[in-house]
Amino acid sequence: MLMRELEKQAVAIGVETLYLEVYGVSQATRLYERLGYRECGRLPDGVKHRGDYVDRVSMYKRIAG
Repeated sequence: MLMRELEKQAVAIGVETLYLEVYGVSQATRLYERLGYRECGRLPDGVKHRGDYVDRVSMYKRIAG
């Protein structure tokens, strides 16, 4: 899977934590949770998506040390 390869390459260059943002409760949020990412912040109505305001969710995963 693409994310596993990204994590492997990040570890190889010394990255310890990966950080990403997704729109509210979405399939992406659930996917990243299954991959071990954890929510670390939420901005209510932080982004307009398809005409509606939705939360902007910040997530992270420690991948080394």
